[in-house]
Amino acid sequence: MSREYFQAMADKWEQAGRPAGLLPDNRWVLMALTSWTVSDGARAEGVSPEIRAFEKAALRQMKSRSPAWWDNLMRERHYCESCGERYRLENLHNCSKCMRVYCTWCRPRERAANGNPLHFCGGEIVG
Repeated sequence: MSREYFQAMADKWEQAGRPAGLLPDNRWVLMALTSWTVSDGARAEGVSPEIRAFEKAALRQMKSRSPAWWDNLMRERHYCESCGERYRLENLHNCSKCMRVYCTWCRPRERAANGNPLHFCGGEIVG
């Protein structure tokens, strides 16, 4: 699930000597990472020190490039993948793997082993 996905990214970054080029520079991927690390599922599974360090470095890099990246991203409007209603991203839930977005009423209800909603692609719904 998401832990394995983010752990693989963090491990690759660690093994390569923590280069900036292996940090996520895509705002959506970083949003998924930060949303997952504070999710109930992540708390249930535990977030590794490697993922925490990876997240912290990625946030630092993104903030240095675009200080208001999070606020700007949350203000963007997107459509729910299921019903088509349009909302600000801050009011939607996204898959931590494929980045599809859903409104509260349409988000998947099936649960992953860690308790987060499970998406059909194998990711978890966070946010």
